This record gives sequence, structure tokens and C-alpha cells, in this order.
Amino acid sequence: MSTNAITVVLFDVGGVIIRAAHRITEVILEDLGITPEGARRFFANEHYAAFSRGEISVMQFHENIVKFHITPADYDTLPRLDYQTVRQAHDAHLYGINEAILSRMEALTAANISVHAITDTNPWQTRRECALIDLQRHVGLVFRSHELHGLKRERGMLEHVLEQLGEDPARVLLVDADLVNIARADRLGMQIHHYTNVRTLDRALATYVLLR
Repeated sequence: MSTNAITVVLFDVGGVIIRAAHRITEVILEDLGITPEGARRFFANEHYAAFSRGEISVMQFHENIVKFHITPADYDTLPRLDYQTVRQAHDAHLYGINEAILSRMEALTAANISVHAITDTNPWQTRRECALIDLQRHVGLVFRSHELHGLKRERGMLEHVLEQLGEDPARVLLVDADLVNIARADRLGMQIHHYTNVRTLDRALATYVLLR
């Protein structure tokens, strides 16, 4: 790669900019009497994906997640988990801001690198995000799955983002915590970094001659 090739960095939100852990939600659900198996299904099911694409409403998501995924087969004989209880359990998995990432984003902007955010999210998660941070103070554009009706791993989503950016994929770096998203970006010819911690991100940014 030639020096200064990267002109745009796309940061994932949940798991990179915002500290996140699905296990927090799972523990809350288990404390409410949901089986560990049911709790693990909260995020891994077709209705959560549909919610993240903006295909179903918040009320439809609540009904579907309780009835079909996180409760046992004898659902109709059990007290229902009300909307507010389920939403609070969901929102708890986003629990803080990664200040070190914000400082890297500021340094990139100071180095004339365009910084944007891209996230697989839903209306609940977006409202939680806004309660934690005003992303528009730190990035140019924010690409949200429920507004664009597609997940990062799905055909068309990253292509749309690249079109909106008006940039060659080889000059765009995706920093993401999900290996599936990383693989999808790699297939499109984007530069990639699988985020695990700030130390490895710093090494990657130095490799791309962005920050030293």
C-alpha cells in the first residue's frame, strides 16, 4: 500500500466507540427466570435482525422476541415480560464510552482523515447511543442499519455506504468488532481492522501511516 492511501476511516459503534457486551442482557434475563438458552437467543434470531433492518416496529419486536425466542415452550402459561422490562434488559448491554477510541478519532480528524460511523442498530439501541454520546460531535456521517434497511454483512449495505462516501474502497478503512463484517468489507476491497483493543488498533493505524 502506498503511504497516505487511506482517506476515510469507518468506525463501528457498539463494541468499538461504545462499550458493549451481550452477556449483560443475558444475565438480566436469566435473573428474570429465562433459561440460559433462551437468554442467548435474544440477539441471535431473525426478529432481532429484522428489527435492526427497520422492518418491524418496536412493539412487534417486543412481542416476537418474548413469544418466539426467549421464553420456554409453555409461553402462554407464563407471566409476560412487559415492554419496559425487555427494553431495559436490551439497553443495558451498551454500558459506556470508549474514550480512547474518541481520542484516536480526534487525532485522525486532525490529520485530515475523514472519520465516520457505521452500525448495525435498531431504534432502541440508537436511543441508548444518543443518551450516551452525541456522535455528530465526533464524526461526519453516521450510517445506521435500521435507517438504511440493511446490515453490514448483507449485500448492498457497504456498497451503499461507499457510494455515499464517493471513495475508492481501497482508500476506506473499516474498524469493526465483528469478523463477519470484516470479511464482507475485505471482499469489497476495503482496508480492514478487526477491533479487539486500542493497542492493536494503534499498531494498525501506524501501519496505514495514519497516526504515529
